[in-house]
Amino acid sequence: MDRAEQAASLLPHVKRLAEEHGPALKRAHTLLLDGALVGPAADRLQKTLANQHDDARAAFYAAFDSVRHLAAGLPRVRDPYIPGAPRGGRQTSAVRSGSPEKLDQLSAELTRASNSWQDAAQALSEILANLGLSTAPARTISGAARRISQQKSEVRRSRDELLKTDRQQVVQSAKTGDPLRDGWNAYAHHYLPGLGQGVKDMGLSALAGNPMTAPFYIAIKPKGWLERGPVGQIQGLAQGVQHPIAFAKAAINWEEWKRDPVRAFGEAAPTIVITAVTGGTGSGSGITARLASALRRTTKPETAKSAQALKEAAAEAPKTKDLTRQPPETPEAPQVVRKGAERTHPALPRRPASADEPHPALTPAEKQALEGHLDDLKELNPEKYTEATRDPDHNFKATKGSKDEARISLDLLKRGLFDENYRRPSGPKQGDFIDKGIHWDIKGIHSDWPPGVPKHVRARPFPNAYNSTDFQRTLLKQFQMNRGVIIDTRNADQSAIDDMRRIVEREGWSDRVIWYP
Repeated sequence: MDRAEQAASLLPHVKRLAEEHGPALKRAHTLLLDGALVGPAADRLQKTLANQHDDARAAFYAAFDSVRHLAAGLPRVRDPYIPGAPRGGRQTSAVRSGSPEKLDQLSAELTRASNSWQDAAQALSEILANLGLSTAPARTISGAARRISQQKSEVRRSRDELLKTDRQQVVQSAKTGDPLRDGWNAYAHHYLPGLGQGVKDMGLSALAGNPMTAPFYIAIKPKGWLERGPVGQIQGLAQGVQHPIAFAKAAINWEEWKRDPVRAFGEAAPTIVITAVTGGTGSGSGITARLASALRRTTKPETAKSAQALKEAAAEAPKTKDLTRQPPETPEAPQVVRKGAERTHPALPRRPASADEPHPALTPAEKQALEGHLDDLKELNPEKYTEATRDPDHNFKATKGSKDEARISLDLLKRGLFDENYRRPSGPKQGDFIDKGIHWDIKGIHSDWPPGVPKHVRARPFPNAYNSTDFQRTLLKQFQMNRGVIIDTRNADQSAIDDMRRIVEREGWSDRVIWYP
């Protein structure tokens, strides 16, 4: 096959590369036009992205033209279509504003677009070089990819500045420039909902604590009584002793004061009014309601068959040892020992002395114990678990994989590796979880078929077993997107774990990974 024939056979592939990778910045442009960033910085960023889009677009067309010229017009392939960069957009002022969540998405889009162009540049470079043509178009696309990747630092800086003014965003979002209308919006949409919540908390706490009304409350809503009544308060106090800072923040509703001070004032208003009207003599009910609210914010009630079981759990809470640090006591299948509403698993894997070390390959008993421990965390934290199962990469639906990720996240929270405010990302392609501003992606490593695979399938060779090349490529891709990686070794054998540890230490990646379990 001569060069012309080779060019003719590769021309459709070049067109496909241009049409698939050329519009890589489309989503980034849309986010900017939707107000991810507003002001002079947004204007500069939009101009930069438009210029790089134009450069890459021209390079894709140049590559196609050079290959088509060499193919001498055969086969007849139409020119690729790459839309031009959007121009203009909303009128911006000197005021800088935007959306931190959309800036997170924009940063992820810039990473994705940069990677897309780099992949296309590499493929085009190989095609052009093999045909003896100039690789200048590929170099142009690669340069544009590097330049848009460099814009991520400006996006992150803008996001951090917007987060510093987070307290003002809720109030400012309702401002129209008309003092009367702004005042009404603040009153109707922030103060009144907060006041309603405060009155509701006070009323329900009074009903739950009054011996005359408590039986009716229990009959109508037993879970609500367990949450607001004496039993839930005792349990919450035990948790408050263990977590005094979180309890103090909950007592003053710290997060709400930061997010929406008008609503927070509305929630506190009933207590303030009672104290003022009675000269302090009737403030007890208000304080009790605020205490009950703090207890509910500090901890969620555990599922139990009776109030007595919850009392026993609350009484034992300060004495309960960290389940994740119990040494294995027996190689046999673990026995489950119940303590009130909690369970201990004697064969639960012992944590490594350092967080930088992976756990040795799990024994069958340790795997079974760990599964039981994760199921316990799911039962004890139903609301957080449900929230963590909603995967933005699957339209915020709960999947089998996202449910397992949610259990792992609860274990990382229990071990202190995740903060209590960790969350799922606000959009797709941003990793699995965000903790303290860092995006984390969970990567499961398998040396054999994962659990739950049917026996007739397990009889076949496992096609996705661990290999060092794929492992390094996967981690590098995540690091290039400024993500940390949680390496899940539950289904990895010892040789794979040793090899991964050697690679992580050799490359200096220890501070960018979390070993699990």
